[in-house]
Amino acid sequence: MSSSLLSSLTSLKITLPAEFQLLSNSSCSLTGLTCSLSSSTFVVNNIGLTVTNVQITLSNILIPSLSGSSTSFTVKYLYNGQIVAELSSGITLTAYCTSPCQKCSTSPSTCLSCLPAPNTLTLYYAFNSSCLSSCPSATYQQSSSCVSCVSPCLLCSDATTCTSCVSTFIFYSQNSSCINACPSGYYNQSGNCSACVSPCATCTTNTTCLSCSTNYYYNVSCVSAVSCPNGTYPNATAHLCANCSS
Repeated sequence: MSSSLLSSLTSLKITLPAEFQLLSNSSCSLTGLTCSLSSSTFVVNNIGLTVTNVQITLSNILIPSLSGSSTSFTVKYLYNGQIVAELSSGITLTAYCTSPCQKCSTSPSTCLSCLPAPNTLTLYYAFNSSCLSSCPSATYQQSSSCVSCVSPCLLCSDATTCTSCVSTFIFYSQNSSCINACPSGYYNQSGNCSACVSPCATCTTNTTCLSCSTNYYYNVSCVSAVSCPNGTYPNATAHLCANCSS
């Protein structure tokens, strides 16, 4: 080329393979230059009159598990809008992260974050550095991540709302918490606090009362005043059949 040619009139057009899917935030970059995106083609302006060993980073693109040579890429070098050279083979691809990873660490499939929709595996699970379509048991969704439930929650819907508890705790549904003992008016039924059945005020099972809110306590039941047995009387203050004085 003549030295009268202008670098500002040069450009590089990179057309992606059909199996690559662009996202709303797809971009490309290379040192000192910026790219623009049109359809499935990236354009780098002012690429220079001499182009060798160009390394271009494409980001936020849904790609297949691919690394090596591809004949699907097309790279065109243009001057003033006219094609000067075209390359469609021998292009080396390095997939830094494989789908559905958006960012990765020790390997292409060890995710640090996940690609957004239309990718279906959008939820990041740090426990095994993976991307999931739904959060596994013992975790809850927080934004675009799966976060582990905090003990004593076994299952949860968010950081403070338990839906079940580890074996040494009892689930109390009234405030979605895990507690050591059920409050008054409830009894432990297979790891869940269940309400006593009226007129029981306190109980150990749904049929075993310890005290009564109405009627009168006698022999693990709540009975009417006329049902207090001989030798007892209905004590209205204590709600029980109290023993008569001798």
